[in-house]
Amino acid sequence: MSRRTATLGFLAVLAALPVGLTGCSLTPAGVGLDAACGHPEERTRPTLALMAQSVPTASLIPCVQLIPAGWTLEEITAESGRSTLVLNSDRDGSRALTVELTASCDTTGATPVPSDQAGARRYERPERITSGYVGRRYYVYPGGCTTYRFDLHGASQAQPVNEASLAIGFTTRDVIRTATLRDTGGRYPLDPPTAKAQKP
Repeated sequence: MSRRTATLGFLAVLAALPVGLTGCSLTPAGVGLDAACGHPEERTRPTLALMAQSVPTASLIPCVQLIPAGWTLEEITAESGRSTLVLNSDRDGSRALTVELTASCDTTGATPVPSDQAGARRYERPERITSGYVGRRYYVYPGGCTTYRFDLHGASQAQPVNEASLAIGFTTRDVIRTATLRDTGGRYPLDPPTAKAQKP
């Protein structure tokens, strides 16, 4: 699938995506702030609109909540059926956390745990707990799944996992849809007529 790297203008993003999302790899210098969770009454986040359109059924969309000291947002990728956010750590290595949004996921082998996200079920699947931490976390919710892939190479385990977890939050599709309609005067709806997000 083709990809292009660009800083996308707001109207260009919303005008182009409904007719076919082929793939965008976005640099944080151009769009990092536009992936911030923000407040429902703030302006539309173009990058979050991209991500929401990549998985039209997802009722929740991952967003950047807080970047802890030592962490950096490396890349945001949106393509049809999938979006990812990649974070680096100065202590735990490059691509220490990859967050992936898809319509569904396979939680086989993962353990259900109490969820810290309203409207989502959470599962944990540790894969390696020596010399850092490798594992997956799943948030499953109506119409979507967000997978955290931890690949931490530092000496500590719990601290970087907690730090990485603080970096990512969620916003709702309804919030993005409302902001998009408001800020474009209704000219650019978030979802094409054939795509309807499922309600939580």
